[in-house]
Amino acid sequence: MGNPTRKTNRSQEHPMHNPTDDYIANDDMSYFLNDLNMDYHDEQILWDPSTQPNQNQQLAALIEIEERLKQLTSSHPWFDPATVIQSTPCGSGLIKLADDPLLDELKSIVASLTGILDHSEGAYSLQPPPYTKSFLQAFKSCSHLHKSIMDEPLPMTQSAAAQVVNDLNHRLWSWYQCLSLPSFGIEYARLKRNSRDNYRRFCRLADSLFGCCSRLLVVRIDLGYSETDGYYIDHETADYHRKKLCRMFHSHPMFEHLLGYAWKLEWRPKKGFHYHFVFFFDGNRVRRDIALGRSIGELWRRLTNNQGMYFNCNHSGGSNYLYNALGDIHYSDDLKREHLDKIAAYLTKVDEYVSLAVKGRTFQTSSTPRASEKRGGRPRLY
Repeated sequence: MGNPTRKTNRSQEHPMHNPTDDYIANDDMSYFLNDLNMDYHDEQILWDPSTQPNQNQQLAALIEIEERLKQLTSSHPWFDPATVIQSTPCGSGLIKLADDPLLDELKSIVASLTGILDHSEGAYSLQPPPYTKSFLQAFKSCSHLHKSIMDEPLPMTQSAAAQVVNDLNHRLWSWYQCLSLPSFGIEYARLKRNSRDNYRRFCRLADSLFGCCSRLLVVRIDLGYSETDGYYIDHETADYHRKKLCRMFHSHPMFEHLLGYAWKLEWRPKKGFHYHFVFFFDGNRVRRDIALGRSIGELWRRLTNNQGMYFNCNHSGGSNYLYNALGDIHYSDDLKREHLDKIAAYLTKVDEYVSLAVKGRTFQTSSTPRASEKRGGRPRLY
């Protein structure tokens, strides 16, 4: 299922924004690979340990490896000793393992993971995703793969070669078995549970605000970085900038009539870390949502020393979104409130890849008003 909030033939109005950037699923991997400039079947090592560590580069490589592992498990390949074990011209009855696509793929993945995880133990700590984590458990002690990465494998005896092939097949079998265990699905179940919890929090906030205020002005804005700067912005820096912005909610006159907000952190190969913000202003006191969104975006640009970029979703919200829930919404407008629920379902969906690099919050709402905070006035129609 794609992004329910955006039409498919949307025009490009801002260099930061791309319609396909807003949502990712397993079948969207072709977009990911194009963004990474990688061929899905390329067997070259993706991560060069000699390069300077970069969190975005590490994360991109780890995501690509996860997708390669998913592809491997879809066909459950094995090693055939009859074709893998070959005689060598050295004589003396010594043999070697023949060139094999599966063996080359395993070597490439192990080499890449070694470089990524070695570097992530320092400044950046990455959590291996489910397929990668189970693969590491099965192959972390495979001496043949680790030795093959460093040096050209030496010829061996028939029995030694048979033992190596048997060991590789046993590790593959153990890995495939692990993927079928109920415990393997716990991580994906956790992400779904977190998404449901986020959705409930968003809806509870919106309903509470409508209970306090008859009219809300909804402003949605995407806050990120330029393609050049975004590559070098790690989560710590992005989080620092986000906190600077949130502190302004209590002091900047622009936010005098801000009633509540919600934000979600995402990560994309070219855009890096970026935020989706939804602001709820008092619609009885504030108008001009487009200008307000632009002002928030310019504030973000200044707070990030001009590294930041933004996309003002309210600029053409009615024509660019299938479910328009932006701008002025009266509490009795059932259609717009229904659209707001649909947008909430998208905005609160947990980005499974950003959680690899972020241990803390990736979604948050402002506090929900208490019932005692509801304002007086004429009785409502319902």
